[in-house]
Amino acid sequence: MPNNPSPSTLYRDAAIQDMMGSPPGWLLHSGLTAIAVVFIVALGLAALIRYPEKVEAPFLLQTEKIPLALHAGAMNVIDTVFATSGAPVTPGDTLLVFQSEADWRPVRDLDRWLTTVEQDLSPELFQETPSQPSASRLPTAVPRGRAIENFGRFNEKRLMSVDPTTGLQSHLQRLPRLPSPSERGRGRGLGSRSCGFPSTIQTPLTTLNTLLNAHQTYLQTNGLTAEITAYEREIADAQRLSQSLNRQVDLYEQELDYQQRQTDRMQGLEQEGIVSTQDAEQVAAQTIAARRQREVLVSSDIQNQLRVQQLRQQILQRKLAHREQLADFDRQLRTQLKLLRTALTEYRDRYFLIAREAGTLTWQPTVREQATVSPSEPLGFLRGDDGDAKTMVARLQLPSLGQGKIELGDRVILDFAAYPSREYGQVEGSLRTLDPIALPDQQGNYLRLATVALPDTLVTSYGKTLPFQYNLAGTARIITADRSLLARLFDQFLNLTKNT
Repeated sequence: MPNNPSPSTLYRDAAIQDMMGSPPGWLLHSGLTAIAVVFIVALGLAALIRYPEKVEAPFLLQTEKIPLALHAGAMNVIDTVFATSGAPVTPGDTLLVFQSEADWRPVRDLDRWLTTVEQDLSPELFQETPSQPSASRLPTAVPRGRAIENFGRFNEKRLMSVDPTTGLQSHLQRLPRLPSPSERGRGRGLGSRSCGFPSTIQTPLTTLNTLLNAHQTYLQTNGLTAEITAYEREIADAQRLSQSLNRQVDLYEQELDYQQRQTDRMQGLEQEGIVSTQDAEQVAAQTIAARRQREVLVSSDIQNQLRVQQLRQQILQRKLAHREQLADFDRQLRTQLKLLRTALTEYRDRYFLIAREAGTLTWQPTVREQATVSPSEPLGFLRGDDGDAKTMVARLQLPSLGQGKIELGDRVILDFAAYPSREYGQVEGSLRTLDPIALPDQQGNYLRLATVALPDTLVTSYGKTLPFQYNLAGTARIITADRSLLARLFDQFLNLTKNT
C-alpha cells in the first residue's frame, strides 16, 4: 500500500512556499547570461593564453671541435710523465712514457742517431715523394729528420758520379753499441727492465751493425786501388812502347825511301845492261823486306793500342763492379735503416704517448707515475687552440618522441644540473644542426644527435655568468611551437573523434 503524505504535511509545505514566494523572472534570465559570459571569457582566455610545446633531451656542454681523447695502446704502467695538466703542448711533444721490457732512454739515443743518419746519407740518390708529417719528438724534444721512404730506388745516372756510401765510416763510429750478453744478463736499470734494446729493435740493429762492419772490411780488403794502379802502370808502359814503335816506323819510312831510290836506280842500270838482273832483283827484295818489317811494326803498335783499350776497359769494369758493390751495401743499409725506423716507430706508438696536435692538456686524476692504465679509459684530453676548439656548443641526443616537430633554428632552453634554474636561471640557444639519421643506443632506442649554438659567454636569464666546464650536463628543452590552450583542447577533441 503506497505511502501517501498526510494532510498535515501537505499543509505545512504549502505554507512554507507561500512564505518564500516564487523567484522573479529577471533573476532567471540574468543567471543564464552570467553563465554565458563566464563561458565566453573562459574561451577567450583559452585562446589568448599560449603554452609552448617542448621536446626535452639531455645535453652535454662541449666545444665545436671535440677534444682529442688520449688512450693507452694496451694495459700498461706509467713510467714517466713529462707534461703537466693544463700545460700547452705542440705537435710531437712527448706527454708520458709507459714501462717496457727495456729502458726507453737507449731507444731515445738510438732514435737520435738514426735521425742523423737519415738526414746525412745521400738523400739525393732517391726519388722523393710527399709523405705525411709523422715527426714526433721523444723526451727532451729531439727533432726528427725527414724519414727515408723510397729505399732502393736509385737514380742510375747519379749513381755513376756519387759514391752511395758517403758518410758510412763516420756513422759506423757513432752507431750505438750493442750490449754484450753478460751486460744483458746482469744489467737491470729500472726494476726488471733490461739495459739493452727490445728484441724488435735489437734484431735490425744487429743486422745493421754487421752490415756496416762488412762494408768496412770490404773497403780495407777489396784491393781496388792496387789493381787500378797496376793497370795504369801497364797502360803507361804500353803507351811508351807505342811511342817507340812509332819512332821505328818513322825511321823505316826514311829507310824505305832510300831503298826505293836504290831500287829505281838498279832497274835503270839493268835496262842499260850495266848490272845483272839478279842484282836488281836482290835490291828489290830488300825493299820489300823493309816494307814488311814496317808493317810488322805498325801491327805491333795496333796490338799495343788494343791492349791499352783492354786495360782501360778492365779498369772501368773494375770500378763499376766496385761501385755496384758499394751500391748494394747502400741498398742493404737503407733497407735495414727502414726496418729499424719501423721498429722504433712501433715501439714509440706503443710505449710513448705523443701529442698529435697543438692544444692544452688535461690529465685524469688517476694519471701518475707507476699507475696502471687501461686502453678502455682515457688518460686525458687534448683541447685544441684554434677557433673551433673555443666555440661552445651543447650536444643533444633527441628521443624519438617529438622529433618530427623539431626544425633548425628552434629556440632551446638549457637547464644545467650543476646550476639549478631556480637559483641561477636558464641559458638560451638555437638549434644549429640535426643529424638526418637516428642511431640506436645500447638499449635499442633510436636517438638523433643535434647541436645547439650558444653565445660566447654563458649568461643566464638572471644575468649570471656561468663558467665553461667541459661535459657539463643538463636538460635541454626545444621550443617547437607556442600553442594556445584552446588549440590543445581541439587536439584532444580531434584525437577522440579521428584516431582509433
